[in-house]
Amino acid sequence: MLKEKFPRREFYIGMDTSLLIGDPSVLATGLLLIPITLLLAIVLPGNKMLPFADLSVLVFFITMIAPYCKKNIFRMLVTGTILMVIALYISTDLAPIYTAAVHKSSVLLPENMRSTELGNMLSPVNTPLGWLLIKLAHLFGK
Repeated sequence: MLKEKFPRREFYIGMDTSLLIGDPSVLATGLLLIPITLLLAIVLPGNKMLPFADLSVLVFFITMIAPYCKKNIFRMLVTGTILMVIALYISTDLAPIYTAAVHKSSVLLPENMRSTELGNMLSPVNTPLGWLLIKLAHLFGK
């Protein structure tokens, strides 16, 4: 329709991950990754992250790997499991930084959470590249 009204213009349409959420393979893989992620959080040595709110966004996470795995549930499950291991370890390592940010911003936490470390498992910062940039910033920073 836009091409008819503007024949000499070129248009690009942006799409986001929510387009793939309704795909049965993405939904199935996201649901299967929830218990796998919880099990990994319990059995991985050195992991201190126990994800709760992050479990609800696993389906969005899976939509990003679905095209590379050609929507194959087995491939997405294996890839997702490997990425969850990486995400758990990175979020464990970055939890003190998240906790310090919460305390510096004067967010009021419930009494029973004031001595707990806080974190985020599935954010752009918790990627291997984000983790590396934070570690480099700590080397050259304060």
